[in-house]
Order: sequence, then C-alpha cells, then structure tokens
Amino acid sequence: MSHSNPIKPAHYAGSWYPHSPRLLQEQIGPCPEDHLSMRWQQLKHLPDDFFLDLPQEPEGKSEGKPKDKPEGNPKGRANHSAGVVKGSEPLGKPPGDEMTPEPSVPIPPVRVRGPVVGGILPHAGLQFSALGQLSVLRRIHWKPGLVVILAPSHRVPLPADTIITTPFGGYSTPLGILQGIPVESHHTGHITVRADHQIAGAEHALELLLPGIAAHLGIDQPLAGFILPSIHEITDHYPDDPSPWLTHAREALIAGVSRYCEPEKVLWLVSSDFTHYGPRFSYTPAGAVQSDPSGVLHESFVSDHRIAQKLSSLDATGAFHSWTDRKATICGLVPSLVMVSVLREIWNGRVVGRQESSYTSLGITGISGDDADFVAYRGISLGLQ
Repeated sequence: MSHSNPIKPAHYAGSWYPHSPRLLQEQIGPCPEDHLSMRWQQLKHLPDDFFLDLPQEPEGKSEGKPKDKPEGNPKGRANHSAGVVKGSEPLGKPPGDEMTPEPSVPIPPVRVRGPVVGGILPHAGLQFSALGQLSVLRRIHWKPGLVVILAPSHRVPLPADTIITTPFGGYSTPLGILQGIPVESHHTGHITVRADHQIAGAEHALELLLPGIAAHLGIDQPLAGFILPSIHEITDHYPDDPSPWLTHAREALIAGVSRYCEPEKVLWLVSSDFTHYGPRFSYTPAGAVQSDPSGVLHESFVSDHRIAQKLSSLDATGAFHSWTDRKATICGLVPSLVMVSVLREIWNGRVVGRQESSYTSLGITGISGDDADFVAYRGISLGLQ
C-alpha cells in the first residue's frame, strides 16, 4: 500500500458502533426475518391516531415510474405499528414483482431483473441507524463491481464547484479492511473532484455505512466515496432549479467512477439522515416538541415523506421543490439528488424506488416530556424494474 493511499482508521468504532466484531454482527449483520421483526417491534410506538392520511402523488406528475397500487392498505395510511411507510414491506419477503432477489454472485445487474442499484441509508450511531440500514442492505442480493458512497460534508463547508473524493486504499472496520478505490482527482465541466485526507477521514457519514457494507457484502468489496456540498451552497448559485448543477455533478461522478468500473456494475449508496428537528438544529417550524409531540412528529413525517416519494420516483427536481416548502434539515439531500440523477442517466428510467423504513430517534429512546430534539431516519432502496 503506497503512502499516498493509506488505510482509513475506524475513528468511530467503540463509540458510534461496537468495536467487537461479534457485537457489530449482531447489530448490523444479516439476521433472520423473525429476529429483525422483533427488533422493529421494540420501537417505542406512537399513539394510534398519530398518522393521518399521507399526501398522495398526483397521477402523471412524477418523472419516474407511475405510482404503484397501494399494497394491503386501501386508505393509504402508514403502518405505524411496524415503524414503516405505506407501500413498503421491510419485515417480510419481497413481493414477487418487485426487486426479485438474484443469486449472490457477481452478475452485472443489467442482465438480471430487479437488483437494487441504489439506496439511501441513515448514518447516526448504529443504536439509531442500524434498523434503517438493515431495511436496505437486506435487499441487496448481488456482488457489485464497486460500491460508491455519496455523503454530505458535516464539518467543512464545500463550495458548489467542489466534490471531495476519498483517497484511501482501504477502510478499517472491526470486521476487517474493506478494499478502497481511490478515485483520481479530475475536472469535469464546472466541477472539480479532488482528494482530501482530512475531510474524508473525519466524515462520519462515510464511516457509519462501512460496517454494514462489510457485514453484508464482505470485506473484499471494492469501495469508493465522495463528499458533496450542502444544499445551501447549491442554492446560492441555483436558487430556483439545481438541475444544471446536478448535471455537472452527475457527469463528474460518472466520469470518475468509469475509470475503475462499468457504471452498470456500481451500487450507489447515499448516506443521509432525514429531518433534524429542535433547537439543537435551529429548526422548529411546527413549534416545540414538548408542547405537541405527535403533531410535531407528524408534520416532520409528512414533509420527509413528500421528499422521499419524489426521490423514490427518481424525480430530483420534484424532490428539490418539495424541500423548498419547509427547508427540511436533511443532511444528505444533495447526495440524494445526485444519486437520483446518476441512476436516471445510467439506467434510462428503468429504476424504481421503495421506502423501506421510517422512524425517529424517539422511536428508539421513547418520548418523554423533556424531549426537545429528534432526528428522522428512512431507508430507501432503488432497483431495476
């Protein structure tokens, strides 16, 4: 291993996730359906009247696949007892006509109907994010030629014309060292992709997905990472429509990745939590959590749901305009918009998304009268039709 491509240390092992391989496997590794169901049922549930009818997508307005028929829920209500959203089945066997599992061998996804080629996974400490990550990781039944993680930059503001690539030859996890593919710095159109050890090494949104990838895809899985600017940096230049910037970013990422792997053999994963609510995050559009927990949580759920619906239909422009309504504090919004743009380009509209899970940090800890803040988590998988 050359000095210029070192192994990234596991900075957050022992704090944000277990350092013990056994405990880590128990938390994020593959598990039987009944065990996963039990973990979901341990969520602290909200009152029966928490979920109202969810906003439905108008027919013909989405850029992606037409809305599927509701599955077993004619009133369009969310299944709060399982902590999931309408139309998803995170605990049972995948429906036969959606994302059919294929053999766990390195077959290019373009030849197999139904593989998951993209996903959005939460990145809080695994105490909070494991369930959301598992809801997506368990859908992946093929060996990608390359896994690409798209992450937000939490510590260092990045200008709109810059994407950071991870310069590591490997990624240390308690389960072993994942193979790193250090994408070379390059300039495409209006975007400069450059390596930065310090920014990439400290970004928890990148590291928190590594244990799950190692557990489900193996430590021999080649991996590359990119860290993107925030939505506020993008809207400073494109306040009404980020499409021009998304085009530049998409072209830069595909150009960089194509040097190492055919785009059709890449699994694209976004690392993102959804709404961060409360005074800690300077975001309280629905008032204080303590005054009306169910009302505040419902407002946050509906706001996130609208955006997630657009992302699931690969409608980046629609997701952006849904975001502008409330300016929800979704840290990985830009990586999500970019992934949607990338998948539309590579697969020419053949991808459809599913919302696999939805819950909040209060579902893990329970709701008390002292709660002022919470974070929302969602798992979204995107697979070939």
